[in-house]
Parts: sequence; C-alpha cells; structure tokens
Amino acid sequence: MLIECTREGLAQARRQGKTGGRPPKLDAQQRANAVTMREAGITRKEVAKTFGVSLATIRRIEQTWADAHMG
Repeated sequence: MLIECTREGLAQARRQGKTGGRPPKLDAQQRANAVTMREAGITRKEVAKTFGVSLATIRRIEQTWADAHMG
C-alpha cells in the first residue's frame, strides 16, 4: 500500500511538471559552449576548470551532445 501511494504521488508530481533528482550543473548555453570549446581543441581538463565541473561532467555533456546531434 505504501508503494502504491508513493507511485501515485510521483505520478501526480510529474503531471504538475515537477521532476526529481539533482539539478544540472550547467545550463543549456553553458553545455553548448563546452562542446564548442572541445571542438576548438581545448582539453577536457581546461573546459572543466573553466566551468568549475569535473572531467566526467564534460565527458557526459559530450556524449549527450553526440547522441542528440549525430543520430
């Protein structure tokens, strides 16, 4: 019964436009800038330092960008 109530509550929140989880570190414009910097030959380490995020964050942004724009 507890699980049913939890699922219903989450479904209701989604219908109201709410999402769970941690907010992204970078907004859409910053992500686009990070990809542009990488395409210009700037290292992941430099890009990560510029935006104050980890190398893994830059890697994820690149992968997401490639998935969305390459197919």
